[in-house]
Amino acid sequence: MTPLIELKDVSFSYSTGNGSVEALSGLNLSIDDGSFVAIVGSNGSGKSTFAKLLNALIVPSSGSVVVDGLDSHDKSNVYAIRSKVGLVFQNPDNQIVSDTVEDDIAFGLENMGLGVDEMKRRLEVCLSLTGLAALRHCSPDMLSGGQKQLVAIAGILAMQPKCVVLDEATAMLDPNGRRMVLGLCHRLNHEIGMTVVLITHHMEECIDADRVVVFDKGHLAMDGTPREVFSNAPLTRSLGFKLPPVTELAEHLISSGIDIPHGILTSEELCSALKAAYAREVHSKGVHANEVHAKGSSAKVVHDV
Repeated sequence: MTPLIELKDVSFSYSTGNGSVEALSGLNLSIDDGSFVAIVGSNGSGKSTFAKLLNALIVPSSGSVVVDGLDSHDKSNVYAIRSKVGLVFQNPDNQIVSDTVEDDIAFGLENMGLGVDEMKRRLEVCLSLTGLAALRHCSPDMLSGGQKQLVAIAGILAMQPKCVVLDEATAMLDPNGRRMVLGLCHRLNHEIGMTVVLITHHMEECIDADRVVVFDKGHLAMDGTPREVFSNAPLTRSLGFKLPPVTELAEHLISSGIDIPHGILTSEELCSALKAAYAREVHSKGVHANEVHAKGSSAKVVHDV
């Protein structure tokens, strides 16, 4: 894959009344075009600062952020960078500005000065992608949190960016709202090849990402596939965040002496691993497979996990 975004030796400090506080230090990271990257870390690790750098809302104190060949230090590139990288914030109410769903989606298009036909075409595409067509004339105030966040994402999609960055955009949502937003993000990534950067505190949201990047106190602490990152349970816990629930359960079973692999991510994987462990235990005791089925009850426990 070709890098869409590259951060080279990036540091950023916020000014305070008592001097400055460094949020990121010496960060080197690239995000490939068409990838799905999850960013995790404890509060104060630099995740939101990182998101703002990608969209040129802020520029590095030192180092460079290059988006699709455009350096954010060059002020003449800011508009182009923001058209390539859309940013979705935690609270959708802070991004919704119009009285109806379709007017809100069209707001940015009007500011771009697009022709009426092109605006209508993009509006219909975005309503279809987000599943909001039936709600197009509704007031955003009447929508659920998840639906509001879909409206905010649709407004960004209408601008046709190459990348969408979600800065803890599921944090205020209930489980159903989170599923709606995550489902859309994966469709955008799989079906149209959009680059997605998901910043989250919910570890289970990272499972289907191509890559998980862990920040700690402004530094890059871990970087790998979900399985690689979550296989190192002691390190992830030491960095201040929990493993996905299924992975946490699997690690507990391993610590209890059950012979299953580290880095299990889904309930299906856990089920298969437990069945394999049970079969090995039966085989080691010389029990024939038919006798296993005859006993039934023990096998059923494994099957129902």
